[in-house]
Amino acid sequence: MTNAHGQTTVIDPEGDKALFVSVLQVHNQTVETARIDGSFHNIEFICGAVLEAGPDEDYESWSYTGPEQLATHVIAMPGGELAIWLPDDRPR
Repeated sequence: MTNAHGQTTVIDPEGDKALFVSVLQVHNQTVETARIDGSFHNIEFICGAVLEAGPDEDYESWSYTGPEQLATHVIAMPGGELAIWLPDDRPR
């Protein structure tokens, strides 16, 4: 997580829970762009903060659900492979 002032915090889910405060600070912020680059998910906020989630060797590390009525779903599987469900894959 990089805040609007350029300070970066690496958050380990097994580590210091106080570090999650930086993520909570963008909870209600407007997303400017969101992209998936390989097995990384990057979210840039209007306030200038950037959240980057990468792969984990043992766990699903992040997921994305698009805003469309028939949304695209992406999950970063253990090891970084992506599982992708496109709107055409869904029953109508």
